[in-house]
Amino acid sequence: MKRLISFNRSPNWITPEFSESLAAQGRDTKFTAEEIERFNKDKKYFLEYRKKVQNTGSSSFPLYYNGSDLQEQIHEKVVKLMRERLGGNEDLCERLIPKFPVGCKRFRPFLAHSDRDD
Repeated sequence: MKRLISFNRSPNWITPEFSESLAAQGRDTKFTAEEIERFNKDKKYFLEYRKKVQNTGSSSFPLYYNGSDLQEQIHEKVVKLMRERLGGNEDLCERLIPKFPVGCKRFRPFLAHSDRDD
């Protein structure tokens, strides 16, 4: 049985995965054995990759400016994404999609699903 148990005091923005631009296959992206070996052997390459991940996340800082165009664009994108992930269930959307602007509270990246059937 697949299920999601969520304990929230209030709605949270559930965002796309962080650094999604670095994941060629989206959520299904997995490092190959060769990539893992290169990360292990080439510390400079691994550091550069880590910096790309960090900088991708940090580049979104301007969305925290209340009322900015970027904040409004992100708001529309994340509301749409959350509606899709909630299957368009209006009751869940009303309860779980925040009424406050994006960036007012910490984001919750949506974690990749488990393949387990327990």
